[in-house]
Amino acid sequence: MRYSGDIENGLMHGQGELTYTNGEKYIGIFDQGKRHGLGKFHHSDGRIHEGQWDADRIHGPGSLIYPNGDKFEGLWDDNSIHGHGILLNSQGDKYEGNWRNGLKHGQGVFTYSSGDRYEGLWEDNKRHGKGTVVYAGENDTIYEKYEGDFANDLMHGFGKYYYGDQGIYEGDWLNNRMSGTGTYYYPNDDVYIGSWVDDLKHGQGVMTYHDGKKYEGLWENGMPNGSGLLTFANGDVYEGQFVDGRREGEGTMLFSNGDKYEGDWSNDHQHGSGTFHYADGTRYKGQWSLGLRDGVGQLKNKDGSLYEGHFEKGIRSGDGVLTNPDGSVFKGAWKEGRPYGKGYFFLSPESMWNRSDY
Repeated sequence: MRYSGDIENGLMHGQGELTYTNGEKYIGIFDQGKRHGLGKFHHSDGRIHEGQWDADRIHGPGSLIYPNGDKFEGLWDDNSIHGHGILLNSQGDKYEGNWRNGLKHGQGVFTYSSGDRYEGLWEDNKRHGKGTVVYAGENDTIYEKYEGDFANDLMHGFGKYYYGDQGIYEGDWLNNRMSGTGTYYYPNDDVYIGSWVDDLKHGQGVMTYHDGKKYEGLWENGMPNGSGLLTFANGDVYEGQFVDGRREGEGTMLFSNGDKYEGDWSNDHQHGSGTFHYADGTRYKGQWSLGLRDGVGQLKNKDGSLYEGHFEKGIRSGDGVLTNPDGSVFKGAWKEGRPYGKGYFFLSPESMWNRSDY
């Protein structure tokens, strides 16, 4: 080492300059052989510290300039940045707040060069605890915003996220994702309340739609999947199975006019086997295709007549048997809802045509 400066009782004391063998240099005040008071230290890696020293340790207010242009101004304790301080980096980012042992710790504000901003608690250089992050839009407007809990630099716990013009989520978070129980307010006034997994509606939940519909039931991968109850604005109610948001599988539909369907569904239509109870007493039991009677079925009308046979696109078509209330029977082919071609007509025993005196 090489020293030049004031000496007292054989010790460095007063103003002086100390150069170390590795090239580091201290210029400042000494006291009884130790750096003590205001001084400037040039580190071997290019950093320059200027500030207060106490008994050979950096202690108190000071500044630190890094070779890449970063600059810190604040407090030190026992050679570590500790207390309040401001860090400006060469990219234009800025942190102002508390530090502990050289790391951001406690309350602090980080402003990014992009205009984004975090204000809240820190722990060991990471956002941890309550905080607010604002993502900047054009002309200093707020594009997105999160208020809530952080853990290990991630949104974690309970929080509220404003997705710009895409809506608002308020609820549980897990590792930066909506997971747990939460409410999403959509910009079109739809509202979902329920379970989430990895940013998707998943589990039990209720969606109230702006057009008056309401779904209550199971969700999977963001869509109604499984058992659910769907109420329409006009009062119709469906209870049954869903696949990717559509009525699919077994289900019951209660119509506001008193009609009722029980049976199979596919792609939001009655499809497969099912029974339709009409409000006027008519009943159809049989096969369906895309919401229409199609295939083999049995139709009992309110007047008591019974048709058993084939249907096509909602009307009687193909082979079928019609039994009238008076007991007469027609058996034969049908087309567009009417007997067609060859058939047989059987009179009832009570018909006047069967009387011997006629």
